[in-house]
Amino acid sequence: EVVDLFRQLPLLAIGTFVPSYLLEWLYYFSMYVLGAIGAYTLTIHALRRLTTTNSFTTWHWSLVGLSGALFYAVNLYSLEVFYTPIVMYVARFGFLPWLVLFSWQWLTDKHSKTLIRLGVTSLLAAPAFLTATVFFVWMITVGTLILFFGRWRSKLSLLCIIFMLNAFWLLPFGWYTLTKVAVIPKSGTFVAINEILLNAPHERFELDKLLTFTGEFTF
Repeated sequence: EVVDLFRQLPLLAIGTFVPSYLLEWLYYFSMYVLGAIGAYTLTIHALRRLTTTNSFTTWHWSLVGLSGALFYAVNLYSLEVFYTPIVMYVARFGFLPWLVLFSWQWLTDKHSKTLIRLGVTSLLAAPAFLTATVFFVWMITVGTLILFFGRWRSKLSLLCIIFMLNAFWLLPFGWYTLTKVAVIPKSGTFVAINEILLNAPHERFELDKLLTFTGEFTF
């Protein structure tokens, strides 16, 4: 898949001095650490933007950020992602907080450095979109951000930036979907996955499992 290019190229470079059997695990570990640091940074940024308190010291903000990072890193859904790691969900875990952070910063205070950070992060996060629905979930997050923050020019430019950075896979994906729409429902993978989901116990989809982040561990 073309979106995996931005994972394979760094691994290819690192593979010149790291044994091949360690590369995948190094990637998974890096994504876990990167996601936790991103959650720490995003939590502090969000609370500073959304609150007006001036009584917090640096130590207080660090504690707040640590709480957000711990919640993001050790809830059962996150542990499930790394218990049975799949590339797209591992990449989503690592890069999602940073994508949200840089998008938010672009909406509220446009700078060229923010644009560069958003661009580089978007390309490195592309492996998450091996499953296209991950991208659509990301766009829901972006939609929520632009609903409450930024002027209309910032909102429009953010959407244009995201779609231009992802056009290299969105356009082929869209063309394939339009031209193969009658065939896709008949594919073996599509049928098998739908049968699994349709025949799954209803407890799997209960709201309390979603709200308590218990995931698959309680089956």
